[in-house]
Amino acid sequence: MKKIEDKPLVLVAVLAGDCKVNTSIAEFAWVLPYLSSRPDSPFRYKLLIVPGVNPQTRARNIACEQAIEDRAEFLLMIDNDMIVTPTTLNILNTDADVIGSMQMMYRQPYDDDSKVSKEWGLYPCVFDRLEDGKQHPRWRTPESPDVEYVDRVGSGCMAIRLKVLRDTRMILGESAPPRALWRNVFDVNGVRTMGLDMDFCDRAKGAGYRVAVNWTAEVGHMKTTNLNDLQRLCEAQRATGFEAGRRHELEAIRVEENGSRAGSREGGDVRQRNGHDDEVARAGVDRPGDTQAGEGTRAEGEGSHEAPGPSVDDAGTAHEVTPFRRGSRVARAGA
Repeated sequence: MKKIEDKPLVLVAVLAGDCKVNTSIAEFAWVLPYLSSRPDSPFRYKLLIVPGVNPQTRARNIACEQAIEDRAEFLLMIDNDMIVTPTTLNILNTDADVIGSMQMMYRQPYDDDSKVSKEWGLYPCVFDRLEDGKQHPRWRTPESPDVEYVDRVGSGCMAIRLKVLRDTRMILGESAPPRALWRNVFDVNGVRTMGLDMDFCDRAKGAGYRVAVNWTAEVGHMKTTNLNDLQRLCEAQRATGFEAGRRHELEAIRVEENGSRAGSREGGDVRQRNGHDDEVARAGVDRPGDTQAGEGTRAEGEGSHEAPGPSVDDAGTAHEVTPFRRGSRVARAGA
C-alpha cells in the first residue's frame, strides 16, 4: 500500500470570486483528507481556495501557478457555482490532457441544429468546433463511451495535466510567474468573441494535447431556468440523442397530434355558464374549451385538460409547450 505522500498530487482549486462557496463544495473540501488516506485512492488531494480574485482569468492563472509550484499531477478547477456530486472525481480517470465534466449551461449556443437552435435554453458545456469557428454542443447518446474526445469543454469543472501548464506554448506574453495562461478574446470593438475556456482548449489542441469529456463526471450548475426551457431541453435530447433515428417520425407525430387537438377544440362541446359551472370554477376545475371574458383568464385547477398551446418568447418566436399550472399535481409536487 502506498503512503499518502507517495501518491500523485491533485490540486483542487475552488475559484470563489465573491468569497462564497455552496454547501456541496464545503462538504467536498471537508472529506478531501479522508479521500487522500483511503487505500484504494490513487491520488492525494490538496485544497486551494482562491477568494475574491477577479477577473476569472487572473484567478485561474493563480491556480495554475500553484499547481506548477506543487508539481501536481492534475489541477482540478471548480467554480463556486458548481455542485459537486459523488461522481465528480471520475474526471481524473481519463487519459486526456484537458478534461471536462458533464455540466449543463443556460445560454444560447452559437450554432445548433437541435431543438434549442436560436433559443435561450439548456445544453451540455461540451462542444465540437465547426469549420467557420463556431461551436456545436455535443450531446451524449446511448452509443457514446464514458470518455469522448471533443474540441472544447467548459472550465467550471476542468482537470488539466501538469505538462499542459508547463508548456511554454501555452503561455501568453511574459513567461515570468505568474504565467498568463488564460484570456478572453475580444474583437476590435471590445466585444468578447470567445470565452476563456474555449480559447484555452483551442490553444491546447493546437499544441498537440488531447481534450476530452468524461460523461460520468457529473456536476451541477447553480443556475435557474423556467419550465418551458426544461421541456425544450428534453425534446432536444430526444431528437438529437436517444431518438436521433426517429427525428422525422417524431415530427410527423407531433404535427398529426397538433392537428387532432385543433380539431377537438373546434368541435368540442361548450358547457353552459350556469350555477353548476360557477361552482365548478370556484372549486378550481377548468371547463374544457371555455374562456373567461374580459381579461381572458381561466380558473386553474387539478382537473385541467387544456391542450398545449404556443408560447411566444421575447424574440417573437413561437414554441409549442405544455403549460404548467400552479394548481396541478406537478406544480404542487415540486413546491
